Amino acid sequence: MKPGKANAILVAALGAVLVSVLALIWSRGEPVIGHDSFSYIELTKDFREHAPDHFGDWWPFGLPLLASFLTHSGLSAYASLVAVSGAAYAGMIWCFWWALPGDSKGWTAPALLLAAICAPVCPVLLCMVWSEPLFSVFLFGFAISLGRWPSKRAIVASMVMAIAAFCVRYVGAFAVGLIGLWTLLRWNSLGRIQRRGFVVIWYLITILVSGFLCYLNYRHSGHIAGPQPVGREPFSSWPRHLADYGWSPVSAFVSISVLKAVGGILSPTGLLGGLAIIAVLGWYLFRRWKHASSPRATAVILTIVAYSLAMVTLRSTTRFDSLSNARTFLPVLFPFVYLVATETAARFRRAVISGCALSVLVSLLLAVRGISPEVKPDITAARSALARVLKPGQTVAVNGEGRALAAHFENHFQPPAMKKDGVTALWETLELWEARNSDFTVVVQPHKVVTPGQSPPEATNWDTLISRAVASGQGKILARADSFVLLERSAPASGSP
Repeated sequence: MKPGKANAILVAALGAVLVSVLALIWSRGEPVIGHDSFSYIELTKDFREHAPDHFGDWWPFGLPLLASFLTHSGLSAYASLVAVSGAAYAGMIWCFWWALPGDSKGWTAPALLLAAICAPVCPVLLCMVWSEPLFSVFLFGFAISLGRWPSKRAIVASMVMAIAAFCVRYVGAFAVGLIGLWTLLRWNSLGRIQRRGFVVIWYLITILVSGFLCYLNYRHSGHIAGPQPVGREPFSSWPRHLADYGWSPVSAFVSISVLKAVGGILSPTGLLGGLAIIAVLGWYLFRRWKHASSPRATAVILTIVAYSLAMVTLRSTTRFDSLSNARTFLPVLFPFVYLVATETAARFRRAVISGCALSVLVSLLLAVRGISPEVKPDITAARSALARVLKPGQTVAVNGEGRALAAHFENHFQPPAMKKDGVTALWETLELWEARNSDFTVVVQPHKVVTPGQSPPEATNWDTLISRAVASGQGKILARADSFVLLERSAPASGSP
């Protein structure tokens, strides 16, 4: 099928279906819920009931706000988030196919697209309902729009995409700054067609909107971008985080276990290996920059570099997840694939297609293996027990292993306790937990795997806390099994009359 507008919708639909099928295979049809996805599910439930009153805490409101609109059609919060992410993948595929030059021939572009769709990072992030797919489609659309300047429609689209990316993830603020740099690079051409004023006006609007969103946060909590502890990480760690980021494409196409197998990023092999990957990718981008076939390719390269530097710099000042995580690479996956598809010389196409075939084979084998039980514990028994007693309007506290329960019920779920800042969840066995803070508490036991020669995992103190809650009259045990414990509070919830 040749690239072009006529076929882009069909290709996008087929690609979205393929990602969805692979997500079902990876997850065995069950939601895979981490800390971030739990928060998105609960925010979606909140926004279904009332509009947000500030820009965001740990995450901006973009993803759950979009998903909350879909809940009014009858979809659950989790299903709505999956639908938004699925639409985001369809958007990325459509954008890729639509933006390909009309004279593209052969199997290079379809092979690259298939390899990207099948890469583990795409289906796994779909079933885990993280914000990266939505952020990625806005970032890809932003790059393609930049490349179509000085079209008025493209100028406005790039501004809108920059704001949309910022509304999904705080790091999207780099796109607003990148517009200023792109404006300087295109200043002469904008002057020749008398479009400088148009760009400046729209850019000022973009800055004002972004500033207003930050102000909403500052007015609410005193932070412009959530409660992240900026400055807690020494900036001297920048080279190490750059090397860590170098492993993100390996995690995206294979697994983060590869980095762990070589000793982690602090090992000489891990550090040098990550820097070597960065050197290869940097060399490729530099060569393509010098010999770019179109302004669109230049814009894509600039977006990849700017995002990568923004993530490494942010991680060097703020503590959050490791940059070697596959999710870090997703925002530049499709831009990279687009670049290879449009800028690869004819003599290398056979090698590219062979590499894509190998990548698809590895991806399918990994999908059949699925997500490990350590990441996705079995909550079937706990879900059945909770379904027999839970009524609309009642709340449930769950430990970290039981977060996936929030995807199966439309009731509000919460962590066992929160830090004093009111936004940081405390998931595991803590003295701050009280059974009467929610109508029910479900504790799911982790799937423990003991490797020969290693000590077994330390026992949790949930049993002690549960016994104390029962003895003090705060709660009573409704169901208990090897995999879970279900408690019901027997005293009024804190703050209740």
